Amino acid sequence: MSEHCKKEGNWKVLLEEARSFNLDVLGLSETYLTESDTMISKEDFTALLGCRKDGIGRKGVGLLISQSLLSCLVSFESVTPRIITAKFRTKEGILNIIQVYAPTSTHSDAESDQFYDVLKHHLQKVNKRERLILMGDFNAKIGTDQNTWSPGMGRFGLGKINERGEKLLEFCMLNKLTVCNTNFQHKDCRKVTWTSPCGKYKNMIDFIITQQENLTTFKNCRSYCSADVGSDHNLVLATVLSAPVKVKRLKTTPKSYDVSRLHNSLTAEEFRAKIGGAFEPLLNLEDTDVETLWEKFKTPQT
Repeated sequence: MSEHCKKEGNWKVLLEEARSFNLDVLGLSETYLTESDTMISKEDFTALLGCRKDGIGRKGVGLLISQSLLSCLVSFESVTPRIITAKFRTKEGILNIIQVYAPTSTHSDAESDQFYDVLKHHLQKVNKRERLILMGDFNAKIGTDQNTWSPGMGRFGLGKINERGEKLLEFCMLNKLTVCNTNFQHKDCRKVTWTSPCGKYKNMIDFIITQQENLTTFKNCRSYCSADVGSDHNLVLATVLSAPVKVKRLKTTPKSYDVSRLHNSLTAEEFRAKIGGAFEPLLNLEDTDVETLWEKFKTPQT
């Protein structure tokens, strides 16, 4: 559901991987693309791209979506070269997907703060009744301290936390989000999302995040080292359950009649008079046309 794509030639491999995993949406980080178009057709998928406007192939994010999901697309916005948002209409309601590529530790704190400020601004646009999936390369190590950061993270983190990891978890706590990767038990090799070129360092820095209340719709979340697109990052995939559509039914109370009141002679006589009056037009059918008869008969009796 989240992957790196640094070369134009990787499109073919990306499409093959998307098909083999039967994905509806694949998030792309650090695309290095220079296209000015923000929507590109790629065979049976469509790429929604967030690229730099100066033609420099750096940063860049995108969403590769299936044709079935494309038909549900309401809108999308290339916010910055680091953030792209898309809104889909599903049977369960509106689904918002935000793909990001956060600044690395070599970038200044000011640039990191700006990234989270913009991200927060767009999170605030999401209606509380709508679902949210926030994913991408956050360049943050969040460690394993669930006691401090619950429910922002689960029990199954990896490694040691760093400053950018603290910033991400603080962001999750403030916005009532949780890191899905850490809520499912897996071997460490299925938690690792990035491996250094020398192979010595392995970290979990790519995440799929959702609202804490929405976590129950996730069946699984883990990384796959078998998906090879020429990147030093592993595919991170989440399986999301479709919640049943709740149909609201109006409660109707059947009208009841107190027939015991007919034991009263006066009430019984009034009832006979009204019923008799209602059917009186039926006694003179010969000289009355149907329309006139209906007008007399349809008058409500009280």
